[in-house]
Amino acid sequence: MPPQLPALSQQRVMGVLDRLGHHWQIDQDGDVAGTWETGYFFFLVRGEMVEILAVGGLWQGILAETDYLMAQELCNAWNEERLWPTAFVNRSRDDGAVRLRVNHAVDYEHGVTDDQIAQQMRRVIGSGLVLFDQAIEAFPDAWALGQATD
Repeated sequence: MPPQLPALSQQRVMGVLDRLGHHWQIDQDGDVAGTWETGYFFFLVRGEMVEILAVGGLWQGILAETDYLMAQELCNAWNEERLWPTAFVNRSRDDGAVRLRVNHAVDYEHGVTDDQIAQQMRRVIGSGLVLFDQAIEAFPDAWALGQATD
């Protein structure tokens, strides 16, 4: 019988972030989150057995409603070229703002190594920041607006 891998946990996620040298905090919802130069990233541990790690990012730019279709085209092109993270545009339920996001979730029901957690984090953060840089080029006004509201 193969050795059992350790279970996913929020504590392990925080430990891996520390090991990678990232700064993080617990947000108002009790989730792990961090701020990078061009985006915010979230590290969510979910599932009935606490087995799913969802790493998501939110670009700091704030898009106008009129930018929605162009942002959707940017995300579609991204998704055609890459398997993950998935890029998408959504409207905030709170204020109706249009936001650019990335996400990748993995089910670790059978356990996970710290290296696997780190790989998922590095890939989503690194690739997400590449997309966010593309968004800055495509939407400089939205980027400036996001910087003004911080």
